[in-house]
Amino acid sequence: MSINFAFGQDFISIVGKSPYTKGTKVLFEGYDGFQKLELGSIRTTDNGSIDFFVDYHGQLMMSAEGNKNSWPLILKHDPTCIEFDSIISFPCDPENEFYYTMLTTHSLLDSLIINYWEISDSSEKVKAGEDIFLKINDFRAKLKPQQNLYAGVLLEGDLLIFEAGMQRNTEGLAEVKEKTLSYIQSNYERIRYSDILPKLVVANSAMNKRVFPNPSSLTQVQVFDVGEWANILEPHMDLKAVINFYLIHFIKNGDADVSATLLGKYGQEVICEQYVSSNTRPANMPYSFSVFGGPDLKRVFPLDQFMGLSKILAIYSTECPSSVASVAGLYSIMSENQIRMPVIMVPNDEQTGELAELVKKEAPFGMQTGMKTGSGIIIGAGVKQLPAFIILDERNLLKQIFYDLKSLKLELMGD
Repeated sequence: MSINFAFGQDFISIVGKSPYTKGTKVLFEGYDGFQKLELGSIRTTDNGSIDFFVDYHGQLMMSAEGNKNSWPLILKHDPTCIEFDSIISFPCDPENEFYYTMLTTHSLLDSLIINYWEISDSSEKVKAGEDIFLKINDFRAKLKPQQNLYAGVLLEGDLLIFEAGMQRNTEGLAEVKEKTLSYIQSNYERIRYSDILPKLVVANSAMNKRVFPNPSSLTQVQVFDVGEWANILEPHMDLKAVINFYLIHFIKNGDADVSATLLGKYGQEVICEQYVSSNTRPANMPYSFSVFGGPDLKRVFPLDQFMGLSKILAIYSTECPSSVASVAGLYSIMSENQIRMPVIMVPNDEQTGELAELVKKEAPFGMQTGMKTGSGIIIGAGVKQLPAFIILDERNLLKQIFYDLKSLKLELMGD
C-alpha cells in the first residue's frame, strides 16, 4: 500500500505511549475515498510504547485488537508524538493537539443531537434545538482561526454533519446540502484520506429520511442525491466505487428498494463480472443438482423434488455490491407483492466477509445450491454477467435469464 499525500515527506512515524499494555496488537486503519485501508499493525513494547512508520498522509484510526476504543490521529507532522496518561496529549504535534481540544465539544454536540430527537414535549424541543444551534455556531467561531489546518477542515465537515442531524424541513435541508457539496468540492483532496466523506453520505441520507417520510418521495430524493454526489466525485474517483458505496449503505439502512432503484439507473456501471459462454444447455435438458434447505441449511434435497414448481436461481457474488443489492432487492419485491416462489441461492464464490453477512441478513434464505460455487450453472446457462436470475420452469428447464430487477419484477408480477 502506498499513498503519498501532498505534505512533502514520504513517511510519518507514530511514536510514544499508547493506552494499551505490553504485547497488545495495535491496528491502524485509514481511508481512500469510500474505501477503508488496512495500514498495518505493531505490538506495543514496555509501558505500551509504539513506534510505527507509514507512508499514508491523512487521518487514521488507531485501535487495539479486541478493544472497542479507537483514537483518530491526523498524520501531517513527522513525527506524530502521542502520550497517554489520564488523557491523550501530543507533545510535538500542534495539529493533533488542536484537534483534540475540540473533540470534547464535538462529543457533547453529538450526544445533544441524539437526545434532541428523543424529546417529545414541543416547547422543550424548540429550546433544546436553539441551544444546539448556539453551540454549533460557537464551535464554528472557535474553529475559524484554525480552519485552514487539516484538523480544521475535518472539524468543519463534522459541523456539517451536526447541522444535517438537526434539519426537519426542506428549506434547512436544501441549505445544508448546498453547503456540503461546496465543502466537498473545495476540500476533496484533504477529506479523501479521512472518514468524513462516508460520514457525510450517512448524515445526508438520514436527513432525507426525516424530511421525506413518504417512501416513494424518499426514494426519488435519495436517488437524485446520489446523482448529485456522483457528479462531484466522479472527477476524483471511479463512478462504480461511488455507486457501490451507496448500494451497500442503503441495504445496511434497510432501504433495499432504494438500492434496487439505483441498480435500475446505474446497472451498467456496476456490473460485477462478464462472461462469454457459447456452451449453453440444450433446451430439453433439465437441471439436476442438490439443494441445501432448512433454517441451518443442513437438509439436502435433489432439485427434482421441486418438480411442478417454477423457481428462481439467484446467482450472485459476495465480492460485488451490486449482486448483494440485487438479491436483497429481489427478496424485498417478493415480500411486498406476496410472490410465493422458491428462490435458490447460487453464490459464485466463498461466502465470507461483510457482503456475505448482508446477504444472510437482508435476504434470509432457506435454500442454497449444493454446489460450492455457481460456475457450472453459469457456464451451462450461458450467463453473461452477475448478478443473474435464472427462472427454471416446472420441469427444471431453463425458461429465462434476467440481469436486472426491473425486468424480473415485470415477469414475476405477470405470473
